[in-house]
Amino acid sequence: MNERDLEKMKHEAQKQMSDMHSRAHQDQSPPESKENEIPKKDPPPASAKEDPFSVLLKDKDKTIILALILLLLDEGGDQSLIYALMYLLL
Repeated sequence: MNERDLEKMKHEAQKQMSDMHSRAHQDQSPPESKENEIPKKDPPPASAKEDPFSVLLKDKDKTIILALILLLLDEGGDQSLIYALMYLLL
């Protein structure tokens, strides 16, 4: 490599650095006012008519864990395992 190539690379590196610096300052500009934005609506609350059992059956993973807990309770399973499964339901 000769001096000419080194100078060219140095010049390109400085140009890239200044481009990145200017882009970084553009990203830090204050956000635009949100006066004209339409506010997002919250999802409608769950219907009060749904019973807790039907809510549990919607999530298959929790349903399996609940069934396993009930089975272990009925068969006299290890209490620490039952508590660990209950923790997973949280």
